[in-house]
Amino acid sequence: MTGSTQILVSGGPLNVQSPVVTLSDVKTGSTANAFIQFNADGTITIGGSGSTCVPLAWYAPTLAGVGNGYWVKCHVNSGSAPANPDVVQALSSPVAYGIGRSALGTATGNWTVSIYSNAAGTVLAGTPFTFNATATWN
Repeated sequence: MTGSTQILVSGGPLNVQSPVVTLSDVKTGSTANAFIQFNADGTITIGGSGSTCVPLAWYAPTLAGVGNGYWVKCHVNSGSAPANPDVVQALSSPVAYGIGRSALGTATGNWTVSIYSNAAGTVLAGTPFTFNATATWN
């Protein structure tokens, strides 16, 4: 189920989404990569043969430049870590978190993403969401 939090401001409600996410990629004989990217216009891009995200947005309705007022952080609950874990990053440009496997086997992680309305990462702008990330090279 998808959740959202409405924040009332002088211009009306802002809707920060909490999408349902699964990151997964399985490759035979080549590097497996799965990722989620948060874009400055409120959309989400995913990669990986088995990756899903509903909705494909962290903000609705999507709006050019909406990321200028938001920041994101990915916390690793267990397993493999993406680049820049536990670092608050501005959403004024794309921010991606991914998992990869470049040798036989599987890499897994369980991550929680939080979106904030301040650069210090102390004011949540929505409900944090947790998901699994898996990359397998057969």
